[in-house]
Amino acid sequence: MESQATIWDGNGAVRSIQSVLTNDCKLNLTGWKLLEAVKVSADGATIIGNGEHNGHMEAWVAHLDRPVNAPAAKGPSK
Repeated sequence: MESQATIWDGNGAVRSIQSVLTNDCKLNLTGWKLLEAVKVSADGATIIGNGEHNGHMEAWVAHLDRPVNAPAAKGPSK
């Protein structure tokens, strides 16, 4: 099994951080394989980790506008 960085989501499930960042946050992570998250800020909006970028080990930092496990803001119901 290949190692990958994971996070608990708001529903109590484990998700790949890479898929959350690419699918939910619409980030382009071409060439990256996020292997581990080593630190998450107290507010959950910044994640720091290690991974491979084009075959080389590198650190990565994701600064988000909201925590990964927070629900997206919704407008008023009609």
